[in-house]
Amino acid sequence: MLGSVAEKVVHHAPVPVLILRDEKPLLTHPNRGGASGIRALVPLDTSARSQDVIAPAAALMAALPSPAQGELHLIQMAVELKESSEGAKEALLQSARQNLQMICTCIREGLVANIGPDLRFKLTWSVSVERDIAEGIVRVAENGVRAEDGSVVEPCDLIAMTTHGYSGIKKWTMGSIAGRVLQATRLPLLLVRPADMLRKEHLEEEGYQNNM
Repeated sequence: MLGSVAEKVVHHAPVPVLILRDEKPLLTHPNRGGASGIRALVPLDTSARSQDVIAPAAALMAALPSPAQGELHLIQMAVELKESSEGAKEALLQSARQNLQMICTCIREGLVANIGPDLRFKLTWSVSVERDIAEGIVRVAENGVRAEDGSVVEPCDLIAMTTHGYSGIKKWTMGSIAGRVLQATRLPLLLVRPADMLRKEHLEEEGYQNNM
């Protein structure tokens, strides 16, 4: 379990928070050429909120000194329902693929804020069918996965995701996906609170101060 101070920082920080475990520092991974870089897993969904983590994750990778190109692997978890037909399952996978492909195109064309078209990292993506999203994220991050282009993505050095929790003085939902990943993995974790939540919190604080 995280200490109480660390948990409060995660719950309320207005900036991205990078959590490092004592026994699991942020290490670079070796590639086939012998050099090392950072490989980050970025879980996304169909919401615009989830994409708020992309720019901070890319900025972190660019700031870390490493002799090799880093890798940003985007993944979307398709929730498998017991009663789903094969047609419904395929439609779900196709929708997830289209979403990630569109996001990757926007990143490569420099349409994502603070990321230019001259990428300093390798960009890959995949879709995974899971019964439990949090467990799937941890499994893929710690064991690797096959990307949509057929290449093998080795285990990741970092997980980067948005919290989707409550903002302001409200308690962040530790039962959320981000909270469960936080408690389940020993990998470094970059947590980003969505921009719209921060704006809402700022407006709530202004209203509170004006009413005092």
